[in-house]
Amino acid sequence: MENHNYYNDELFVRATLYNKMSEQNVNEVQLRPAIEFNLPYNSKVSLLISDINGRKVVTLINNKYLKKGFHFRELDFSNLPGGEYYYKIETKNNNQIKKLQLIK
Repeated sequence: MENHNYYNDELFVRATLYNKMSEQNVNEVQLRPAIEFNLPYNSKVSLLISDINGRKVVTLINNKYLKKGFHFRELDFSNLPGGEYYYKIETKNNNQIKKLQLIK
């Protein structure tokens, strides 16, 4: 992943796909989902995935202290059905919620 230094002054979060080498076949590359975000300040952070009804289905980060800068969390949706989900990041100064469509 590349470092997005141009977001230093604001909280930035987005879902993305990244390339990961297959563990079974070194010549195979797989696309994996992830959430990447930039913290403009040191803060405790929570990062959650909720279903369309607001029920928490995955906790990626649970009130963990993180330093200022770029961060990345891989997602594992293997146990979730396709559908509409929301990811929410909470810090000491900001909250953001964004929609994520999971197609299986």
